[in-house]
Amino acid sequence: MTVIHTRRDIPYLPLPNVTEIVLDRETAPDLLVATAFVLSFTEDGRIMMATNQKRGVEFAGGHRDGRDGKPVRTYRNIKPGDLEDIDVAARRELWEEVGCRVHGVCPLAYHRNQCFGEEPEGYDRYTFPISYQQFMIGIVSEIADYEDNGECAQPALLTKEEARAQMNPQQWALAEAAWEMLPELLRERGSDAEGRFHR
Repeated sequence: MTVIHTRRDIPYLPLPNVTEIVLDRETAPDLLVATAFVLSFTEDGRIMMATNQKRGVEFAGGHRDGRDGKPVRTYRNIKPGDLEDIDVAARRELWEEVGCRVHGVCPLAYHRNQCFGEEPEGYDRYTFPISYQQFMIGIVSEIADYEDNGECAQPALLTKEEARAQMNPQQWALAEAAWEMLPELLRERGSDAEGRFHR
């Protein structure tokens, strides 16, 4: 485990808080992971990014559904087996927001979020005081036609240089770590495109 980025007082969490990006080939504690994301790459080294209608370019991902396929409204009393698997959630969100599938996903990193104040009344969007957001990595196997919808517009396919110019520091810390991991991932997938990632 290696901490590669730290940020204080993320506005969507109760204040004060600290968020760390932790590189880890293992997933975060399952019952504390409310959201799952995928950094998906084509074999020529470009990253597929969702284009959220409100927030702009971001990693594809979102909240885990329940095992019954329905959205989870509160994470306060989650029990083992209540949520879809992290990798299933990551793949589903990738298809919904970007319109692509990956050969497989493996853990890349997670956000470890810790809140230090009192728990706000009615707060149940994430576990409290510690929650995690899991980030996976995968190689694109299929890209479908994508229709703009109320959540996302056309996805963005970015080179490393384009991503560095468009991403905020937190996004770039994750993306840079993912690009460093790609040659190994491609070797594991048996791809002959491995050399093209050293740019």
